[in-house]
Amino acid sequence: MPAMAATLETTAAGLCRDLGRRFTWDTGLDMALLTFESAATDDVTTAVARHLPVTWQSDTVDGAPEAVLRWLPRIGGLRPGQWLAHTAPRGPFLVALFWPWTGGSPVSLRVGLVGSDAGALLKSWVGID
Repeated sequence: MPAMAATLETTAAGLCRDLGRRFTWDTGLDMALLTFESAATDDVTTAVARHLPVTWQSDTVDGAPEAVLRWLPRIGGLRPGQWLAHTAPRGPFLVALFWPWTGGSPVSLRVGLVGSDAGALLKSWVGID
């Protein structure tokens, strides 16, 4: 497990570095939160895809691994226009949720750690005090 945590930490830190933006904390979902204007969507999407290679949309998520499907109700599922990306769901895994707001801007990106009660650990990985 320590090796897996180190890999997840490296992934989370790399994503934050590539995004070049500061996260806040979403206490309702216990996830790191980044809000940005829709003009930055391509840059954010590219950074997420580099670090969390598996992506699902509302119309494809039924094919996601069982661990992802078990977690999905926690966030209320995916609506059209939203997507999620994740690392391999073996043990704890990272997820990123892309949620455009009504009207298309701003957009939220939430990053979480699934399979672990590790909010404090994730906060340290993404630089939230």
